Amino acid sequence: MKPTWIAGIASNILHNYPILEYNAHTVRFFTGEAVTCDNNKRRCTVRKLVLLVLILAAALVLAACGGGGSQSTPAESNSASQPGAAPSGDAAAGKALFEQQLINGNAGCVTCHSLEAGKVLVGPSLAGIASRAGSTVEGEDAQQYLHQSIVDPNAHLATGCNAADPSAACATGLMPQDWAQKLSEDEINNLIAYLMTLK
Repeated sequence: MKPTWIAGIASNILHNYPILEYNAHTVRFFTGEAVTCDNNKRRCTVRKLVLLVLILAAALVLAACGGGGSQSTPAESNSASQPGAAPSGDAAAGKALFEQQLINGNAGCVTCHSLEAGKVLVGPSLAGIASRAGSTVEGEDAQQYLHQSIVDPNAHLATGCNAADPSAACATGLMPQDWAQKLSEDEINNLIAYLMTLK
């Protein structure tokens, strides 16, 4: 769809209120009488160029805003947060990320989380996490819980960090708090897709 109203407004502004004066040595801002294409071809060329730039800028703004269509919240656009939805990530890529000892300056998942039931390294074992994550926090499915546990680990403190008392809550701040900044949303979705295979 051609934004003719934008071109009309820009043309009207440029015709009635010229914003550039061009000569062989300078381009400067000014206000004053209308510049017409008949009396100076260079002025006309500059004015057309400015009009084109304004139209392109307006088109970019409209495109960035979605063209005024309906807006969705991040939860609606992220299938990892839809109850019962299949994970949107790549489980194989998530496994590879999970197995890294160091991820963007933080200790990697495998450094702190065992995949053996009952084995505590630093954080709780993630053996069977896909089976229990959906019942951990009322109102959250497994994928929502896992997503929040990664990006806001203090929101719901897990249990299982203390081998002597497995029912005790893990300490606040035990897990790095900056995964939302250090991992892309795709990487987080990949991790969730992998964790959802751990039944």
